Amino acid sequence: MFKSKRLKETISNHVKSNMFLYSTVILFFSIGVAAGAFTVKSIDDVQKQSLINYLEGFFQILTNTNVDSMSVLSQSIKNNLQTSFIIWILGITVIGIPIALLIIGIRGFIIGFTVAFLINGLGLKGLFFTFSAIVPHNLIVIPCMIASCVISISFSMMIIKDRLAKRWTNNYWQKFFSYCLLMIILFIISIMGSLIEAYIIPVFIKLISNYLAP
Repeated sequence: MFKSKRLKETISNHVKSNMFLYSTVILFFSIGVAAGAFTVKSIDDVQKQSLINYLEGFFQILTNTNVDSMSVLSQSIKNNLQTSFIIWILGITVIGIPIALLIIGIRGFIIGFTVAFLINGLGLKGLFFTFSAIVPHNLIVIPCMIASCVISISFSMMIIKDRLAKRWTNNYWQKFFSYCLLMIILFIISIMGSLIEAYIIPVFIKLISNYLAP
């Protein structure tokens, strides 16, 4: 009980002390989502219909095919690891801040485009698919990515301030170790999202695949 309360206080203090960075990162993610959603409107009817036909064929395949959960898990963890590693690298460079924001913006764009296309092209079916296949694991992965970006940018800003002041923080290696540890913890948490994507989402999709198929 005490540890749980202390953990909540630590997370709360971290968010409060980095409120500006969290607001900035979330803003870039939101801009990406909005840009992705608006991009759907620029797709012509022929392209849109081709994508819809592809999705409907995919739903038909799902009704008769078993998903290889281990392959999905392996690919999901690999993707999350690559993203986490890139964000970690950006945190120890002076050029990492804009690129980290670009990464979170691109992830927002992908989600915004996917969700908007599904709902716009498939209506209620697309809405069902969104809540069964896209939302569940992203409820874990996206907050982890946002937190990783904030921590990465914060560490990068510390390096920049030290260089501008022509000094080196006495406890730099301690902060570097804490930075690495936090990034590892966030990656481990994101694996929970990968497990959901690999073992739970296919079950949801299977249950509604008959409804989604034309």
